[in-house]
Amino acid sequence: MTKDLEEKSISNNYEESNNENEETKSINLTIKEQDGPSIKFKTKSNVTFGRILDSFAKETGRSKNDMRLIYKGKIVGHGVTPFDLRLNDDDELEVVASQTGGF
Repeated sequence: MTKDLEEKSISNNYEESNNENEETKSINLTIKEQDGPSIKFKTKSNVTFGRILDSFAKETGRSKNDMRLIYKGKIVGHGVTPFDLRLNDDDELEVVASQTGGF
């Protein structure tokens, strides 16, 4: 399943030019749940993970606030972009349940 995040409603407002730079190029990412399906997203490198997680939550019928994105064992903040993490085509992130407190 592929969800295109390039729609005007969820893309950042950047002017397109003939020469795409690294920050605005399109990449394919896979968001994988621990006990659920993987969903592929095509997105621009400058779209925040908050927006990507919004789309993932909509696709899975869950609340964005109940999930955390993990990349290479570290939590990814909602304001971070694929460009910030230097992600490449077909990189994979994991979605885990959000937890507060406890041991």
